[in-house]
Amino acid sequence: MRLLKIEKLPNSKVWIDKDLIMFHACFQCLKDFVEKQNFIEYVKYFEEEVKKEDCSQDTLIWFNASKEGFYTILDLYNWYISFDFENELIDDSLEEETLGDKKLKELMKYRRWLWS
Repeated sequence: MRLLKIEKLPNSKVWIDKDLIMFHACFQCLKDFVEKQNFIEYVKYFEEEVKKEDCSQDTLIWFNASKEGFYTILDLYNWYISFDFENELIDDSLEEETLGDKKLKELMKYRRWLWS
C-alpha cells in the first residue's frame, strides 16, 4: 500500500470533506516532486547552461520550449507552500470558480511533468 502524507490538512480529529482532501493531495504530490527531485536546482542548472556560449542548440531549444512549464510548476509550488489555508477559507461556492480551482486546473495541465 502506498500512503501520501498530506502536510497541510488539519489534524485527524477534524472532519475534512473529500474535495478538500483531493485538492491537497494533488498539491502535496507537487510539493513532494519539487522538494524530493530538487526541481528548483534542476531549473537553475538549465538556466545557467543556456547562458553559456558553448550551450548546445538542442539544449537551448529544449529549455525554451520547457521553461513556461518549469516556471508554472514553481509558481504553483510557491503559491501552495505560502498560502495559509487555516486562515484563508476556500470558497465553497459551487457556482463560481475559486482561486484554488484555478490553481488546481493549472496543476492538472502539468501533472505529467511530475516525474517522481
